[in-house]
Amino acid sequence: MPTQYGGFTLDPFQEQAIAAVDRGHSVIVAAPTGAGKTLIAEYAIEQAMQRGRQIVYTAPIKALSNQKFRDFSAKYPDRIGILTGDVTINYNAPCLIMTTEIFRNTLLEDPDRLASVDYAIFDEFHYIHDIERGTVWEESVIFAPERISFLCLSATMPNLAELAGWMREIRQAPVEMVLEESRPVPLTHALWADGYGPHSLESLERLMHDLARGQHIPRKPHLGSEALLDHIAAAGRLPVLYFCFNRRLCEQRAEANARRPLLTPDEAARVGALFDDLCERFDVAHESSAIVMGELVRRGVAFHHAGILPTLKEVVERLFTSGLVKMLFTTETFALGVNMPAQTVVLDSIEKFHGTHFGYLRAREYQQMAGRAGRRGMDTRGYVYARVDTEEVTLDGVKRVVAGRPERIESQFNLSYATILSLYSRWGGRLFDACERSFAAYQNRLRQRGHKGSALAPSLRKQVERRLKVLQTLGYLGKRGITEKGEFALRFAGYELQTTELFFAGLFHELNPHGINVLANAMVHEARKGEHDRHVPRQLLSHVRRRALRVVRNIYQLERRFQVADPVRKLEFSLATAVNAWSRGADFADLASHTVAAEGDMIRSLRMTIQILREMRRATDDDVLRRRLREAEAAINRGPVDAERQLRAGCEEPDGSGQTVDGSGREAIVLVPRPSSSSSNPSPEEKP
Repeated sequence: MPTQYGGFTLDPFQEQAIAAVDRGHSVIVAAPTGAGKTLIAEYAIEQAMQRGRQIVYTAPIKALSNQKFRDFSAKYPDRIGILTGDVTINYNAPCLIMTTEIFRNTLLEDPDRLASVDYAIFDEFHYIHDIERGTVWEESVIFAPERISFLCLSATMPNLAELAGWMREIRQAPVEMVLEESRPVPLTHALWADGYGPHSLESLERLMHDLARGQHIPRKPHLGSEALLDHIAAAGRLPVLYFCFNRRLCEQRAEANARRPLLTPDEAARVGALFDDLCERFDVAHESSAIVMGELVRRGVAFHHAGILPTLKEVVERLFTSGLVKMLFTTETFALGVNMPAQTVVLDSIEKFHGTHFGYLRAREYQQMAGRAGRRGMDTRGYVYARVDTEEVTLDGVKRVVAGRPERIESQFNLSYATILSLYSRWGGRLFDACERSFAAYQNRLRQRGHKGSALAPSLRKQVERRLKVLQTLGYLGKRGITEKGEFALRFAGYELQTTELFFAGLFHELNPHGINVLANAMVHEARKGEHDRHVPRQLLSHVRRRALRVVRNIYQLERRFQVADPVRKLEFSLATAVNAWSRGADFADLASHTVAAEGDMIRSLRMTIQILREMRRATDDDVLRRRLREAEAAINRGPVDAERQLRAGCEEPDGSGQTVDGSGREAIVLVPRPSSSSSNPSPEEKP
């Protein structure tokens, strides 16, 4: 058993996990953020390559998949591929990086594609608890061929043994557990009581007790967020990751702290030159948002959230790793997987909006963000500060967040329509076996043994039965199995009912490429609060829009009739004029006159539109429509929307010689040729 790998002396938990990989067993590794789980994944990748076998690396979000592609490509030139909804590069590579959704879809649609895969790595495996995406992880474990073993990398989970027991039962194979609770860089946790300064949990308890008894303790209004950062800077604890739970607050905090003397003149010149070079590489130097960010970074400050351009987010991430950005104000998504620690982490609050209600952070969320404190090999200790308002929180609530055990992993199993169709095409009525193999059913059986049984498993079956009724009513299932409509629908990784009904109603066939883009975007776009539905010009889709709204409304009403949970979303045309303008050749900066949506939200929505267009093109055999769909994609897959272009730019370093090299100085990876995106755009006066 190796005691060293990659130039590092292995920690005991790494040795244990690597030994399990050598045995060919599945293994779940639960360890704190920053403990060194990725090293185990790198070992598994190297072993697979040496055996001439393919290995799959899955991640829950595209940003994390892209980061791993860049990181691994630098280490293994030419041998890494990536397959997400946005990008396909080098897809026959020995190591193929995918989003978990793509992996699940491949298992259902084309399992032979994975014939040479012995191992699949699941990064951030605790994501199985995620209410929206968790079911994809369960389905991947259930449907993967028995010959595939899993290396699951996770944050600490209290019911790790339960999850491993479920995997052993359904995989009929060994599943080892490796638990590590200590961190290589220990953390010091503190609470910053607004108006009262720094406290331990014990001293905060005394303070709140005294305040509750009416004792007069003067509150000093100036002891807020800026005073906390003064305290951190004076103690020499920069750089700091400052987590906010509101995009606008990230920007406000960054602007408020841009006057600090954080950089020397030399550092300011260096970070400015690096910023300008990165913006040039990623082609965002001319964007107004990049100009604003440039002013901040030259003062050692930046912000990062999903509303900014994806390319600008990547520029900020690279600047932060340089050590020249001393204060980064960001939303919590920065804590997910992205390996960019700081000496100090601050949480602006221990409460946030959870989508439906405002409440305390979960202990797991706190630990995920806190885990970004302490840089291995650089800091002897990391520091974590959580701001609390003594007038708004309870002591029990504070304790539960900052000192509580992380929450149990609970099943989020919920078969989509496309998955049901795929299973029905192969198994017929046996598709209900999938429900019995779910983690939900396993947890239910355990509870029944402990006389705490619930209606969980029966409710899963009932939900599938209800969705089957919808599919039968819409004509996706017939007496002989799946119909033509059903075959079409199972090709889609989301929005399958909306796409299929609109397609078979002939609506896409009636539109030119720009109209197709507008209609496809209406299926996928999710308007944020405050992104009001601007008036859509009457000529934009005209009667097609009215018919499309009616088609999707009929699906929604049918689901309500059969009491299906989580019915399909209705069409959202709030981005319609912006999509139409972009499709017809407008500059990205001009889109602000058509929508109040944030730049990052527009990019994400347009990339999802492209994914739908590609899936529809693969699903239809109508050559005329396929040509129109290809033209539609080419019209919007340009500039900052082009995800493949961004990823390639991130993998290449100009060295002044015309040759591109990766960050280590080696020749850059060889990538498969990208499809041509050239097309002629009709004049803006043409109507879709």
